[in-house]
Amino acid sequence: MSENRKILIIEDSPTYQRALADELVSRSYDIICANSGEEGLELIKENPPDLIVLDVMLPQIQGYPVCRLIKSNPHFRHIPVIILTLLEGNRIMPEAIEAGADSFINKQAPMSLIVRRIDALLKMSIAAKLFWQEEVIVEEEEISLAGKKILLMDDDLTYLQILKRELVIDGYQVMDVTTGEQCFEKVKEEMPDLILLSLEMSDLEGTDVCREIHKAKRFYSVPVLMLTPTDSREQIIRSFEAGANDCVAKTDNLKLIKLRIISILKRKYFEEEMRKVRTQLSGAEMKMIIANSEKEIQKQFAQQLEEKNKLLEKEIAERQVAEELSRKLSRAVEQSPVTVVVTDTEGRIEYVNPKFIQLTGYAYEEALGQNPRVFKSGEHSALFYKELWETITAGKEWRGEFHNKKKNGELYWEFASISPVRNLNGEITHYIAVKEDITERKRAEEELKRSKTELETQAWGLQKANDSIKMLYKQLEERNKELQKLDILKSEFVSTVSHELRTPMAIIREGVSQVLEGILGDINVEQKEFLTISLENIDRLGRIINDLLDISKLEAGRVELRREWFDLVSIVNDAIKNYKLMDKASAKGVELRTKFSGERIEVYADRDKLIQIIMNLINNALKFTEEGFIEVAVEDCEDRVECKVSDTGRGISEDDLQHIFVKFRQFDRKDGPGKQGTGLGLTICKALVELHGGTMTVDSKAGVGTTFRFILPEYSMEEILREAISSGMKEAEKLEEAFSAMLMSIDSVETKKHLMDEATYNEHLQQIGKIAYHVLRRSSDKAIGIGGCKLLMTLPVTNGRQALIVQARIEEKINEYLEKEALLEHFKVRFSIASYPSDGSSSEALWNRLFPGGGLAE
Repeated sequence: MSENRKILIIEDSPTYQRALADELVSRSYDIICANSGEEGLELIKENPPDLIVLDVMLPQIQGYPVCRLIKSNPHFRHIPVIILTLLEGNRIMPEAIEAGADSFINKQAPMSLIVRRIDALLKMSIAAKLFWQEEVIVEEEEISLAGKKILLMDDDLTYLQILKRELVIDGYQVMDVTTGEQCFEKVKEEMPDLILLSLEMSDLEGTDVCREIHKAKRFYSVPVLMLTPTDSREQIIRSFEAGANDCVAKTDNLKLIKLRIISILKRKYFEEEMRKVRTQLSGAEMKMIIANSEKEIQKQFAQQLEEKNKLLEKEIAERQVAEELSRKLSRAVEQSPVTVVVTDTEGRIEYVNPKFIQLTGYAYEEALGQNPRVFKSGEHSALFYKELWETITAGKEWRGEFHNKKKNGELYWEFASISPVRNLNGEITHYIAVKEDITERKRAEEELKRSKTELETQAWGLQKANDSIKMLYKQLEERNKELQKLDILKSEFVSTVSHELRTPMAIIREGVSQVLEGILGDINVEQKEFLTISLENIDRLGRIINDLLDISKLEAGRVELRREWFDLVSIVNDAIKNYKLMDKASAKGVELRTKFSGERIEVYADRDKLIQIIMNLINNALKFTEEGFIEVAVEDCEDRVECKVSDTGRGISEDDLQHIFVKFRQFDRKDGPGKQGTGLGLTICKALVELHGGTMTVDSKAGVGTTFRFILPEYSMEEILREAISSGMKEAEKLEEAFSAMLMSIDSVETKKHLMDEATYNEHLQQIGKIAYHVLRRSSDKAIGIGGCKLLMTLPVTNGRQALIVQARIEEKINEYLEKEALLEHFKVRFSIASYPSDGSSSEALWNRLFPGGGLAE
């Protein structure tokens, strides 16, 4: 056909070039082919095409520089350019748009999708071609997009507001609507320069809205950018079939979405400028151009309509079957336990699966374009590889073993099956290798051979070895029994300390206290003094037992912190109140003081352990202070909480100060009373503070007094949640197990929230959180509340599939509660799950999956 649209393909792979050319020729396009960037530029000068398909990876000059040269020339910049790449969209988009490309697509996409993209771009470039045929050149000028009207339709209010704010910052006039009806009205009122439609809506879908808008001739020229939930092929095809000029996934970075908007608006600007120039032509010229334009457009649409009517029904059915099969095959290859390598007919690698990357150490980008000879170990002969190549080029399957080399130089064994891949015409287009790592098997075989040789040569010693093994086994059994006895003795000792000593001591103390208080009769002064000393020594013995048990647990790493939020001020006040009630300080003439930087100072710590630290420090101060005061001060600093226990006691010498936290070391500070205890109290305090991630220090001056200071880090809720995810992942990695984190969000339906008061609403939120918490049966499962409407659950030894089962159980219990309370229409519960290692190998990857914005706020 003399008036067919002309397409230039610049591609150095003969196989792919031929396949694409055949597909386009079957659609009545005229095709020109170039094998390099230089050849392509020469062909453009000699015979400008209507559209250019440009590969990124080219010899000498690569695709991006070629695209820049085309777009920098005013004679050729109107020609649409599609970039072909093997990379994913997010990685190619910025470079492609910066180079001036009108679109880009993955080379592995179906040919039907590539042809649809070409059709869409050629429709947009009709005006540009007519303008070029008249040899009218628009002088280059700075294009300003500020003030352009953009209509944005989405019923996801959060996403709508985020995108609107970003576009307003860039200087656009942004109008937003949440329904299809509102969109139709706004288009009629404002005539926007660009419309952004969300593909999936609760009422009319974006595709329906797009079709309705383009039914009216006055709005046909308004470009539409479709916002798809993901970048799936099915959603892209639906968008183009509805008449969208382009589409982009909501999951893409906002910067990439804005680049797409700029690209569309610049093309629209260029087309409008050409229309302005066209209106300046004479009447005869205009009639001729309009006639040619109408004739060409009618002809093209007639051809396309005829082709589409023939293929549409068949394509829809075949596409659904093919895409489902493609998804299954893709998942099978991606998740396969064997390596899969696909090469072109020249042996250049075009695809490798994740198992290949894991085994060889080569990144995906490093492997692409390489010849498998880079894996040679040098242990196979040239004849070996020659026979392999002759077999597969003859169309046969080759099977055999390779001794190959990884990127780090390590050798490994593979059993491979290499087969040719043919197209519908029976021509070989690719080779596929499926290879199993048999390194361990080969090692085992070698080990078996060596073992067999050793067994054969040492058969005479078998009986002797057997006797020795029996004797060793007997000794091992006896030793094991001894160890079991020791373990039982140790457990019995701990049990005796915790029960046999504590229980009688409690009874003795109670009896002595009753005698001392005169409950059992009057006692004289001498008896009272004796009983007082006895009571003090009983308490001292109890403290010694507790200290010994605490230090043994700390050194064995068996102390677990049960962190929670609580008010440290109230803890200190309660401790001081207890000492005042016991009259320990006033009896010595010592004043107990407190000093706080605020009425409440919240800390995230183990309440019982912190009480133990404070009580121990106050006891220590009372022991060595004869007069003056003891002050407990708590200060809430910017990133920490600082607690000080100061006294006006005898102080500590400089020599003793450096050993103050060494266990079993006792310091009198000065000759006199106070030398008693285990020497473990301060050691335990410091260890407990450090277990919290804090520090403990001491300042003292002999004869003046002592100040013990400990600092606790102040955690934000985000730090607490990140630490929970990180520690769960580390434990899973150590145990070679899975780990999952689940975020549950409870949203109220806006139209229903006003029907209940705030207290009732919060009560229901708490009840829903409790239901989720109680579903977690294992002690290792944890739940952390985030405000009133979110709950983070960590699930050790749980993969993604198992986490979904837990989610289903939680949803079932919550729905039972909501149905019972008639609240199903009031609350909406959402879940997000991130699993290690399937969703990422770093805690940051899991965090970003749970909180896509990076922080706690959505």
